[in-house]
Amino acid sequence: MHLNEPDSRRMEKIHLHAMKQLLIWDTTYINRDNTNDTIYQEINKKLKETTDKEIKSRNKRNKKAKQLKNRDSIFTILYKDQAKKNRNNNKQQKNKYTR
Repeated sequence: MHLNEPDSRRMEKIHLHAMKQLLIWDTTYINRDNTNDTIYQEINKKLKETTDKEIKSRNKRNKKAKQLKNRDSIFTILYKDQAKKNRNNNKQQKNKYTR
């Protein structure tokens, strides 16, 4: 959907107003330093910081998950070996009773 010029300005105004509220900044009427360009720069800076933090935390979680997965695989191997031994012992015991 294509917006005409007045509607696109209105949408941009709403967008800037929301970003000012997120940053907890005064309006441009109160503080003339809060121009549209500075708002966009500050929002982009905050987004970059939060995405970098999120990427780092995801990487840490993935490393921990891989470590746990490797540990789990060791336990499952041991468990499978023990389960095979138990099955073989049970078969041998059944064969003793059936003979």
